[in-house]
Amino acid sequence: MQHIFSDFIVIEYLVSSVSLLFLSIAMLCIAYFAWRVARKIFNVPIMIDLIFFFVFVKMGLYYFLPTLMRIASNYKFEREDNVSIPILVLLYLIEMISWSVWFTVLLSVLSVVTKSKKRIELNDFFYYKYLESKTLLFILASGFITFYAFGILGIYLGLFSEVFKSLFGYTGLAVGPLLMMLSLRYYNNPLFFLGVGSTLLSIFSSSNNRGTIVYLVIFMLFVSWFMLRDKWSKIITCSTLCALMVMYFALGGLFDRSIFIDESGRVAVNIAADPEKKGALSALDEIEWRFGASTRIGTAFIGLYDRGEAAGINPIKHSLMGFLPRSINPNKPVPSTLVADDIFSMGMYIIYREIYGYDTYNMVEFPTGAHFYWEFGMPGVIVLSAVSGLYIALCAYFFSKLGMVALPLIVSVFKPWGFVDPKIWVSDIAMQLYQIILPLMLLIFIIRAFRYASKGIRQFLYLSVDTHSKINR
Repeated sequence: MQHIFSDFIVIEYLVSSVSLLFLSIAMLCIAYFAWRVARKIFNVPIMIDLIFFFVFVKMGLYYFLPTLMRIASNYKFEREDNVSIPILVLLYLIEMISWSVWFTVLLSVLSVVTKSKKRIELNDFFYYKYLESKTLLFILASGFITFYAFGILGIYLGLFSEVFKSLFGYTGLAVGPLLMMLSLRYYNNPLFFLGVGSTLLSIFSSSNNRGTIVYLVIFMLFVSWFMLRDKWSKIITCSTLCALMVMYFALGGLFDRSIFIDESGRVAVNIAADPEKKGALSALDEIEWRFGASTRIGTAFIGLYDRGEAAGINPIKHSLMGFLPRSINPNKPVPSTLVADDIFSMGMYIIYREIYGYDTYNMVEFPTGAHFYWEFGMPGVIVLSAVSGLYIALCAYFFSKLGMVALPLIVSVFKPWGFVDPKIWVSDIAMQLYQIILPLMLLIFIIRAFRYASKGIRQFLYLSVDTHSKINR
């Protein structure tokens, strides 16, 4: 009997390993095919390259890499956390279906909205809407720095803060690196220093969130390798990456920072290695544990739905109900939650509790296909994946009309603070509509209204002076 049980374990290991490896490679192949098709459909190739760059990063780091390390470690952490390996295979299958639907809708929508067949290559795209794009980049970077400084000082800007806080906060994380890198070739020194300041602030403000810093560096890699393609930009990016790696391996973790303001107004800043980030795991085990956590812990979504604890419409409904600011509607629900007033009923908290116990209050990055499954089962995987693909396609089309600022804008809707996913979940899309999209449209309206008003005033003054000169003659 023991011999039969041992053989069963070996068979389970082989079948699961082959299945996970096959599904991981299949997702990458589907993504590659979709990328090639999208470049032929859409007339701004750099936008497609950026979207799929993050798709490949997501699939490589969170599906393919964990699969290889799981096979090598004989599913060490899955066994420690009592995660069913066949359920893990099922999650990968759900994710492959979800990504396939997402790609299909993305390509279909891009083919419909792309009217012009003239391709806008990188150099042309940089000068497309040059002044407006440059103005938006300046405002977004400056707004990010200003809001962070005001937050430290406890200054509240009222309705202005409510409207633009999220837009500046989310886009500012990506605008800084883009300004810094592009200023090496295209922009002037003031914008370079603004980009450097915004980038350092992004890293400084995100020091407790490794994911944010990792994705900032990944975005810098994209800009240097696929846009600038010169020696100095690659040196800067590689130096940043090496510094972070040395800090991680030498200090045992990323740095932590604390800011104190005493009664006299004096500001004190402390920076040191964060002792809570220094785990007992080896570097390789740390990589497997962290990058595999999304799919490993995400299996809890399947268990929740299958035992009748589906989320249903609540996460999406609560996100939509968060439109009004809390100053107007103090009883508005917490977005993306199962229970309106309980922040720990977000999916990212619930699945962590499912695995590690309900006395834990940590969150984890989750696979969006599994989140869709938790909401409505397989119909949810198909329908909500389609909604996500539709949203990203429309964002790519709308943002590309704004010029180079489109790049950090599309990164901002991927949530660049550690939960980056091009296949964004729908309850977060509901929030982004009033946190990013509507404020961005308002900001563009203000900029264009100001430009047209200035042009009209100049023309009026010119005509007035010209008429006065003719009268005098």
